Amino acid sequence: MSVVPLLVLDAFLLANNINESEVLCSGFPPFYDEDSDQVTTLLRNKVGSGDAKTRVFVPARMSYKRATSGYIAYDWTVVFAQRRFDAGDLAEHPPVGFEELRKEVLSYANASDGAESLADDPRYQNALYVVITDERTYIPPEMLQRMKLICLRYRRICKSN
Repeated sequence: MSVVPLLVLDAFLLANNINESEVLCSGFPPFYDEDSDQVTTLLRNKVGSGDAKTRVFVPARMSYKRATSGYIAYDWTVVFAQRRFDAGDLAEHPPVGFEELRKEVLSYANASDGAESLADDPRYQNALYVVITDERTYIPPEMLQRMKLICLRYRRICKSN
């Protein structure tokens, strides 16, 4: 995962004919219900090689301050309260094309952003981050399966009476 200032991300998106500055690049985390949004599609196409995980995450803020940076992730997972990570749960190395994407996005920084080359800045290198994106309720797949079984059992009981 790589950190990117939202002003730089906005410049990259505008250069690629995607105007997301009203929400995403204003520091508001989007809802992550769909994989087919324009930004995700652009990032995955730039990485290439059939990439299906790359996406942007914007941290949620509990105050009135908006986020100033986002995160471009090449692998991620949902954590509800806590989670143990075992070897292989997350990719150890970015996919081919991700490093080029990271450098391309960060190349949209200009002198007014405070750095000539963010791609070489240690703060913007790939690392493991935990990003809280929202506080909506999350129902793990295991619970959904259990609820389906309960519903099926309940319907059978109701039909037999």
